[in-house]
Amino acid sequence: MKNIHQTNRGFQKILTIMLTVIIASLAIAGGAYAYKIWIVPAMNQPRAEDNSQLIGGQKDEHGCLIAAGYSWCEAKQKCLRTWEEPCVFLSDEQGIRQAFAEKYSKITSDINLNISQNDGAFAKGSVVFGQGGPGEGGYFFAYKKDEKWEIAADGNGSVSCRYLKYYGFPESMTENFCYNSETVNDFSETGNLVVRAGESPASSWVLVYEEAGQPALSVNLFFTQDSFCNFGSGAQPCLEPQFSQGQRARVEGWFSSQGNVMVKDLIIIK
Repeated sequence: MKNIHQTNRGFQKILTIMLTVIIASLAIAGGAYAYKIWIVPAMNQPRAEDNSQLIGGQKDEHGCLIAAGYSWCEAKQKCLRTWEEPCVFLSDEQGIRQAFAEKYSKITSDINLNISQNDGAFAKGSVVFGQGGPGEGGYFFAYKKDEKWEIAADGNGSVSCRYLKYYGFPESMTENFCYNSETVNDFSETGNLVVRAGESPASSWVLVYEEAGQPALSVNLFFTQDSFCNFGSGAQPCLEPQFSQGQRARVEGWFSSQGNVMVKDLIIIK
């Protein structure tokens, strides 16, 4: 009797093992079948970004980035943001008025222009803000860059011929209007540029230099329309230059009656 019970228990144990193996096999087979039927095809489906670009990168038929606010401007044949650049060609007068508005934070309706010369690329005339009054207003010189008008010079004083020549203004516009500096350079030194203590770096630079037997000399530098700076890629106007503290440079110019140096040419030494 004892042997019969032992035999039954052994048989039940074997049967349990066999059922476990069968169930596991069925589970594996079922999983493999499901993987083949559902998962593999899903993996082979093109992802959403393959069918259409990501939302942030959607483009229209002209290649304009839609989500970034760009649209195609037929008049200018390019993509643009209409709130940054109107999709219309402004007249020269409107373009110059817009340039003044951006430069002085004015509204265009308060800017009154009188264009005396305009060849389509360069313009000259007078400008008054608001109603103006006796003696108010001044001249302006504007030039077009990348189809947009920019203000080269404006005001009531004189303007340097060298400065206007840099922007390419024709002599027919500048003749008898601008001045050529006839001052002879009497200063030419190499030293280090530093900002005057307690002042803004925009236009308060000092050149610290040395002469034989006289170390650590310094002179205040003043920049005008006649001042040109060369940072390594050619001379350019530098009315409000931005240098690095301690930057080495060669300065040429002339002494004013106050003992300051009026900069004519400044060359950065690297």
